[in-house]
Amino acid sequence: LTTSVEDFWLTKNETYSFNPNFDYEICSVDLDLSGSPLYIRLEDGVCVEAENPPVNIAGYENEISVILDLPDSLVVINEDFTNGEELILPTGLDGNICESIPLVPDLGDAPIFGRLSDGSWLLFDPRLNLSVNTLVSPLIDGGKKFDLASGGNTYCSNVPRTFLNEDECILSSDACKPSTSNELEVLLEDDTVRALFNLTDRYIYSLKGLNVVDQYDDGSEFPWKLPHPCTGLLRSRWLRKNIIDCEPTDIFSGTNASLVYLLSDEFGGDENPYIRDIYFPENGLSCNVTDTNPEIEITFAEQCWKRVHDDYLSVYDMTYWISRHPGGPFHIKKFADIYDSAFLIFPNGHAVNNHPMYRWHDNYHKFPYIGRYGDYVRIRDLPNNLRTEAVTDFFQDATNTDTSNVIVCGSPGEVSNEKAVGFAFDIDNEQFFRTGNFWGLAENKKFTWLTVSLDANDQLRQRVSWALAQLLVIVNSAVESNSNESESFLHYYDIFVRHAFGNYRDILKEISYSPLMAVNLSFLNSKSSAYIWEHYRIKVQADENFAREIMQLFSMGVELINLDGTTKLDHNGNNILSYTNGDIVSLSRAWTGFSLQKRRGNIESSNNRVDVMAIEPDWRDRFPKSNTATGYIGDRYPLCEDLPEKDFLKKGATYRLLGGSPMPELISEPIEFETDDTIQ
Repeated sequence: LTTSVEDFWLTKNETYSFNPNFDYEICSVDLDLSGSPLYIRLEDGVCVEAENPPVNIAGYENEISVILDLPDSLVVINEDFTNGEELILPTGLDGNICESIPLVPDLGDAPIFGRLSDGSWLLFDPRLNLSVNTLVSPLIDGGKKFDLASGGNTYCSNVPRTFLNEDECILSSDACKPSTSNELEVLLEDDTVRALFNLTDRYIYSLKGLNVVDQYDDGSEFPWKLPHPCTGLLRSRWLRKNIIDCEPTDIFSGTNASLVYLLSDEFGGDENPYIRDIYFPENGLSCNVTDTNPEIEITFAEQCWKRVHDDYLSVYDMTYWISRHPGGPFHIKKFADIYDSAFLIFPNGHAVNNHPMYRWHDNYHKFPYIGRYGDYVRIRDLPNNLRTEAVTDFFQDATNTDTSNVIVCGSPGEVSNEKAVGFAFDIDNEQFFRTGNFWGLAENKKFTWLTVSLDANDQLRQRVSWALAQLLVIVNSAVESNSNESESFLHYYDIFVRHAFGNYRDILKEISYSPLMAVNLSFLNSKSSAYIWEHYRIKVQADENFAREIMQLFSMGVELINLDGTTKLDHNGNNILSYTNGDIVSLSRAWTGFSLQKRRGNIESSNNRVDVMAIEPDWRDRFPKSNTATGYIGDRYPLCEDLPEKDFLKKGATYRLLGGSPMPELISEPIEFETDDTIQ
């Protein structure tokens, strides 16, 4: 950029002769204001202070891509901070010139200059433009216009339908849909395993080289081996082989019949094209006791199946082992970095670096399990380190393209920014100056709250809100990964502002669905014991933190009390507990299945910590939960099977608008029901 400068100084009152043939580099700029300091690197490499001159490109207009002749009606903003050099155009411009300007400016776009009638030059400074997307005024296109104009960089702003906004959602004839990446499925095969590695820089492998019988010769008369597949309740894995290469094992007919039954398509229903897992029942089937060799090949119905190790072709994230492998990182990284392979070969039986099988069995639990090679896994079921925006975008569902008849919803308090008031936040109160705190991103939410609380007209509401916030606490350090963000914290605080004079149960419901509370009390992404066992073969209990705190601190307290506040006593004169540890364990299962909504536009969060959390049905615990009164939640409520025939047609039945998709929102059905025309 060339600028003509009438008056210029270096290091105050010092003259300097510039060389017109030398390119002077700007080291840094304090403020983008004329007259403020900037620093220039001279011929000897030293940076010296200079004056930031006003821009003047007169005579160089032909080198500028876009020049707008601006009216004199521009309004000065941020005058106290910019010496009147920051202005805003109150009304839009008309004319063909506007068609050459991108709707959403991006890095690398040509600068846009403005020219005033007095010959002054201005440079367009693109600023964040937020939209009104409230409950009663949701974006009619869900933010589709800006999503398309930015090439997808701004994200769709359509808010997922929840109990907060469902009464105000409307049907749009042309809008973007909230992300469906929760339902995206990834086929674990060579290309996708390599893609996960490239997208995340994590070493994802499918395992080979694991053996049923240890090939490491330690001199033992009886080498280690897996249990026989006929062991009761045992899971065994079988590899499909070419029938031509099959070498059937000589086993008794009873053993063969039981294993063939479990491996058959009619019984197993396992759609993996490479492997099949079977579970030998504790009762009902039997094998000959003299069949003890766990290495078995079976042929039936033109199929051949070979018993393999339980983790053969399992896909794991092996990144942890890179820095801890006794032989160094090279032997873990080489399969991806050098061989460009999706497989890691465990060297059991290797001619040079033979590893005993215990090396795998002692360490495999340290590696995040992803799934079986040849299976589909949902994006939501990937380990946290792999469930990134880059991965979601790469595997984005190609079927989610129909933008007609879409339900659009808003969010409480999601208003536009008022650009006319400027872009600087002026803390104009004595309390701010008394604190003496450093102003940084982490302080924004505190001083925003401070200004509103002190200056708002509804002081009683503000004080009640503050009191409620001291009871239903979010600890900043507990969610410190997003501590620099303001909106998610202020959105949580607004729950108390909205309900200051309302119902405490409504407050409990909203804070229970709040992403910040889920992070704060560690039930975000908590999964049922059954889900963890089915997917990872690990026995764990649901997180108990929130189940305890919502009773102990947020509602009923530890002991039952009378209406006058005194503690209730049993017949022995002892205080009666409100709940037991068994209740905590039971109710912790009620807080499984909560996850963040997908990232969207028009909010600050890099991950969505603003919207009400989603519930993942597969993660939920499906068993009864105690109600702290010797019964169970839902007692005496009718089951669906108990409802009268055609109950959905009776008076009082409710219907839910689904827009242009027949897929339900409140229950889960396979995406193929919508996309596969052959399914009726």
